[in-house]
Parts: sequence; C-alpha cells; structure tokens
Amino acid sequence: MGPEDYVQMGALAAARAAGHGAEAAQRDRWREMLRRLGISLAGAALRLRDAWELPAASLALDTSITLSEALLGPAHATCMDAVVALV
Repeated sequence: MGPEDYVQMGALAAARAAGHGAEAAQRDRWREMLRRLGISLAGAALRLRDAWELPAASLALDTSITLSEALLGPAHATCMDAVVALV
C-alpha cells in the first residue's frame, strides 16, 4: 500500500465518522422532541384529571407514560421525574 492509499482510507474513515455524528445528532433531536411531547401529554392528562376528575384523564396519562417508555427508553425516567415535579 502506498501513501495515497492511507490518505484515502483516512478520508473514508473521517467521512464515516461524520455520518455517524450526524445520525447521532438527529437521534438526539428526536429524543428531545419526544421527551417534550411526553411531558406535554402527561401534563395535559393531569390537568384534565384535576379539573374534571375524569377516568379518561387517567387513561390518557397511562397512555402517555406507555408511549414515553416505548419511545424514550432510558430517557423515560427523566421525563417522569419532570412530570412528578409538576404534580
């Protein structure tokens, strides 16, 4: 292998790393958006429950928590900590 081969391999590795960085950044943006959505849904459900004492609000809260767990995985705990702080 000549020096130009090493240069080309380095350029390919850098391009691959940049692509992975962009994918990770996009994933982080989606996670943040979903986290905020989960907090909004849970907050709305809690406000409904408190205002009208509807069983539907409990269902909405349960649905919000389930969606949050499914979509956020480990970030779900952070989301729920924020919801508990609202209550």
